Amino acid sequence: MNIFMRKSLKVKQLHFQSSLHCSRESHVRWPYMARREKELSLKEGGVSLDLTDLLSSGCRRKIIVYLAANGSTNVMQLILGIRGKYPQTNAELATLQKEDIIIDQHVGRMRIIKLNKENPRTALILQALKLLSDK
Repeated sequence: MNIFMRKSLKVKQLHFQSSLHCSRESHVRWPYMARREKELSLKEGGVSLDLTDLLSSGCRRKIIVYLAANGSTNVMQLILGIRGKYPQTNAELATLQKEDIIIDQHVGRMRIIKLNKENPRTALILQALKLLSDK
């Protein structure tokens, strides 16, 4: 390989790699990434999510409904109950825990999840989900 072929190969590789990376303008194609970024920035700033942002995730809705129906449960039972995947469910549990909607307790090696009934936002979310399910 001569020098010119190496340079052209490097240019092609750089162009290909730069096309793989997402830029801020690419959120038009992937709106879920923009929503996730908004949620993360709100949490970092200490501002809590509003009701529509909390209910925007289907996985979060399933978690709340399952916990309301079954009470406290361990994580794997919850994942099986909502038919979810562990990474996504774990991320949504972290979001709900930061918003103080659920309580995460460790008993030995088990992780027990339950709704925080003392939080007034939890009661509002349960009422909203009940209204949505009635329609």
